Amino acid sequence: MPKSLRLILILATVFTISCFNTDTKLFGYSYNPTRKKLGIPELPKGWRLNKGITDKNIWFWYNPHESSSPFFERKTITVLNSKLTRDFNVFYGSRKYLVDEIYDRERLTVSYHFTKLELDSIACTFIFDSRTHYEPEIITKRQADSILNIWGLPIGGLH
Repeated sequence: MPKSLRLILILATVFTISCFNTDTKLFGYSYNPTRKKLGIPELPKGWRLNKGITDKNIWFWYNPHESSSPFFERKTITVLNSKLTRDFNVFYGSRKYLVDEIYDRERLTVSYHFTKLELDSIACTFIFDSRTHYEPEIITKRQADSILNIWGLPIGGLH
């Protein structure tokens, strides 16, 4: 391989790694004040970044402490060209149901979508039993907030 091609590959690799590290810091814990201002659930302290699932555009943060009580389970951040495009949050309730001979739990998702760093839309879904397991019910943000409050998970700033 020619030296110039090798140099280009090395520089491209270094650039990609540096962008990943910069974006991870930019939209990790340091982005929490902006999340709070926008009413988005903050990334809780002590959460872990799953490097096996994470790539340069999508970061999968998870709560290392699973619970049988309702809890905030994970946050997936999507970044494109160093701009946040999606902040996806998953919460579990305590009620279980049986589907395909396996127990699962009620689950609520709240997804925030951005264009040009501005909050553009919010999508919420709720899986509450085996009938909605494969086709989650689409709910409003107000309904999602109500469910989270009933579960004892009033996420700061949700409105």
